[in-house]
Amino acid sequence: MSMENKILIKLIIPEIGKEYDIFVPINRKVGNIIILFNKLFSDEINNIISINNFTELYDGDSGERLEIDTILKNTKIRNNSRLILLSNK
Repeated sequence: MSMENKILIKLIIPEIGKEYDIFVPINRKVGNIIILFNKLFSDEINNIISINNFTELYDGDSGERLEIDTILKNTKIRNNSRLILLSNK
């Protein structure tokens, strides 16, 4: 996948108090991106808190919850956007 199919976002995971600058694919559904994040951070997250999976992704600027069936490029998310990843406890 070329870099033109990705954007750089700031991923905020409040439950573990961490932020990451990370490239994400713009042609994937939000639900698939959440699955990717769960795989990417599972070891680190499980060492800090015990949750099964993160299930919700929010636009960090508007607070809007991103629908899992929406393709990322069809949202307002662009380079340097902030996304907040939360579990559904």
